[in-house]
Amino acid sequence: MHDEVDEQLLPIFLEEAHELYPQIGSTLRAWRDAPDDAQLGRTLQRSLHTLKGSARMAGAMRLGELTHRVEDRVNQAITKGELDETLWNELDNYLDRVAQAIDQLTQPAADEGEGAAATAQAAETATAPVAVPVLEIGAERAMQAALLRVRSDTVDHLVNAAGEVSVTRARVEAELREFRNGVLELTDSVSRLRQELREVEIQAESQMQARVAASSDSESQFDPLEFDRFTRLQELTRFMNESVHDVQTVQQNLLQNLDEASAALNAQTRLNRDLQQGLMSIRMVPFSSIGERLYRIVRQTGKELGKRANLELSGAEIELDRSVLEKMTAPFEHLLRNAVAHGLEMPEQRSRSGKAPIGEISLSLRQESNEVVFELADDGAGLDIGRIRQKALEQNLIAAGEEVSEDQLVQLIFTAGLSTAGAVSEIAGRGVGLDVVRSEVSALG
Repeated sequence: MHDEVDEQLLPIFLEEAHELYPQIGSTLRAWRDAPDDAQLGRTLQRSLHTLKGSARMAGAMRLGELTHRVEDRVNQAITKGELDETLWNELDNYLDRVAQAIDQLTQPAADEGEGAAATAQAAETATAPVAVPVLEIGAERAMQAALLRVRSDTVDHLVNAAGEVSVTRARVEAELREFRNGVLELTDSVSRLRQELREVEIQAESQMQARVAASSDSESQFDPLEFDRFTRLQELTRFMNESVHDVQTVQQNLLQNLDEASAALNAQTRLNRDLQQGLMSIRMVPFSSIGERLYRIVRQTGKELGKRANLELSGAEIELDRSVLEKMTAPFEHLLRNAVAHGLEMPEQRSRSGKAPIGEISLSLRQESNEVVFELADDGAGLDIGRIRQKALEQNLIAAGEEVSEDQLVQLIFTAGLSTAGAVSEIAGRGVGLDVVRSEVSALG
């Protein structure tokens, strides 16, 4: 079977797959804890059915076939009532293969041939198909119809555009302030002009009255031309007063328009802030979105090392910026591998120490103001301070006889090249895991 991937539909499918896969994993864990809850089994079938249909629509035929086999296995177990540890282990293995197939579609250039063979083999070696009853998916389809799937890069573009709007608005606000200052200066100029015109009128009136009085005293006749000049001066001052009044009216209208523009700009500021907050909330994703990936890391690492471990996530509903969470995923994977490889003992050693053969790893999140605090712990034997000191001496990180506190030795585990593993393997031994963790966390600030 070959894929016939639709390049236009593939990005949309991958967004949906990265949303559906965590739902499938969480439903499987809940069903494992409560196998008598038939509703959980049906919910798992519905999610698998949706993933299968979307994969085939996007042309990912091998993934669709693999998911179909998993769906058949779930239905077979429900029909026969075989809800035992064998089933859970099989489904875990199937879901690991589904995750690998999704990853290969996300990065098709990486080992495409090998990945295709693995996916095809997984589909061929899965359990034979059985009859699958019609699923009650009406409610699910109604819920999906109310959702709109948007690519993350589109949201990023909108966030950047909203930021550009804020920058442009700031420039407009600065221009409006300058314009308002100019209009207010015009107000002062109009007031001064009114006062000066009033002084001209007073001076002209005074001179005219003085001239009339002088004519009366000397019994000389008042010059009609001089009276005409005075009358013309009165007309000009009146015209100028009217013009000044017109300018003042325009100035008042400008101030009113400025007030309205400022009010509209303030309203736009609030709307843009709400838009930015809404877009940022779209960028926020719950930590649980990478939960299945972390569960898979613990499961696969334990399988390769012959250990068994349970991972418990608490506070996984806390949301983080998608880009930050993507950058944090690799450090968490390294930490969990280290917890299994270095922290947890082998099952027989744990049994001799009075511990359960299955190790426990917990990753908890809590919100503190604007920060999110992560705490990772395991019930293993803890750090081997003596071995850390020995490795540090071998690599000349400390000098023989040098007084080094336990806290200082603990910090050395983040040094590149230092590892307490007995041998180099694909899981541990090169001393790069915790160095990567520190580098990535430092890069995030």
